[in-house]
Amino acid sequence: MSKEFFMCDINERLYKKPIYLCLTTDNFVKSLWKKKTNYCNCSSPCLREELLCKTSEPVRDCCHKVTVVGAGMVGVALANSLLFQRVTSHIAMVDVFPKKLEGEGMDFSHSSVFIGDPKIEYDTDFCVTSNSKVVAICAGVRQIKGETRLDLVQRNIEILKSIIPPLVNYSPNAVFLVVSNPVPLWSGVNVAGVQFRDIIPNIGLETDDERWIEISNDVIKLGAMVRCLKGYSNTAIGLSAADIIIAILRNTQTIIPVSTLVQGHHDVGHEMFLSLPCAIGENGITQIIRMHMTEYEKKQFQSSANSVYNVQKDISIKS
Repeated sequence: MSKEFFMCDINERLYKKPIYLCLTTDNFVKSLWKKKTNYCNCSSPCLREELLCKTSEPVRDCCHKVTVVGAGMVGVALANSLLFQRVTSHIAMVDVFPKKLEGEGMDFSHSSVFIGDPKIEYDTDFCVTSNSKVVAICAGVRQIKGETRLDLVQRNIEILKSIIPPLVNYSPNAVFLVVSNPVPLWSGVNVAGVQFRDIIPNIGLETDDERWIEISNDVIKLGAMVRCLKGYSNTAIGLSAADIIIAILRNTQTIIPVSTLVQGHHDVGHEMFLSLPCAIGENGITQIIRMHMTEYEKKQFQSSANSVYNVQKDISIKS
């Protein structure tokens, strides 16, 4: 086999990856090399026909198909997290911007040789999402200067109203994961079932000598700080969403703080979604952990509930 073949540019190696499987003569390799083949997809049909003799249809693991809606920064970060950790062997991505989508899809496909050759589909048509086990919605709009939170929420509602019906139609049994700006989270620390607050009653409060409340406030501001420095935040969000999807696909019943319907919990009377520790399995949220909150935590939780309700009470969700 010619030296030029092994010394070719890395891009050529990626685009012509099926040739690596063929131990053959120089002439045959050169004949394949000169073929005008479309390399847009993860593997070229023409090269497969040249190199492989099909005896039966390969079985694809459709039970673990994951759809990512939105080819923006967060959607790409989530797809990367799923592919690099080999969480699933079948990913579909859909977006309304065809050029951006095609570029991301081709980039994923060219890297597939290094991540187990997963099946990667991408299209602007929602039919590509059919029979998904999990649908992660990463589509949305950013807040523009001078825009109120209500206006931002309403614009995102309009997007959801346009994409949810076809997604449900093509994957009626899927678990839907909405990746959005997080609402305030419940958090706590315990060791061997004993909460730190039982030992240090003022931990995390204004009277805490170690000023843990400052750490809490810094954590709240970190997202805005990253966006200010980088322009957006996506890596940690993608990994967090992938962690939830792992719990769903593997039915681990892992306890993860996620937004869920909290009406009837902790004196919340309105229909709204807030973050609580939940058990996550193949059917999504299977259990909500019963939390014993202090009066201070109840006050903070109610404050979060009131903030969310004040935003959502004026939005229009009717078609």
